[in-house]
Amino acid sequence: MGCASSSKRTPYCITLSQPKGVPRDTRYQYQRAVADVDRALDVAENIRQERNTVLRDATTTWQKSWLPRVAEANGRRYLAQVDDVKDHLPMRTVDMSYLVYRQLEYPLGEWATETLAARNRYAQAHHLTTRPWRFDWKDTSSLVSLPRAADEEE
Repeated sequence: MGCASSSKRTPYCITLSQPKGVPRDTRYQYQRAVADVDRALDVAENIRQERNTVLRDATTTWQKSWLPRVAEANGRRYLAQVDDVKDHLPMRTVDMSYLVYRQLEYPLGEWATETLAARNRYAQAHHLTTRPWRFDWKDTSSLVSLPRAADEEE
């Protein structure tokens, strides 16, 4: 017995479009679901912002106490001379991004892109607004682009 022929509504029968005459509380559930996904995406953005802030602060501190790590300075270019015995990651990077190398390899960007696509499909199916957003997990240059989302918000 399918959902269309069932006279009793069950939580397992979900329609993908907003039919006319749907009770207001059902529309509220759709909005609430989209808002919850938005909060999860905002948390991912907060993680990226915190990582970038920590990297910027560490770089600033390093450059005050030592020499700046730049690609070119005073007519000299950075040249990585790695020996055959060990492969030292800081020697392969001109800047200090090696400090967050493990975080950059984490697939949070792919997760956010896929989650956003699913969120927008769901929102379109239920006649809610889509979210135009670009999440670049590997971008370490940008800082605060969104206001900080609260972790416990109701």
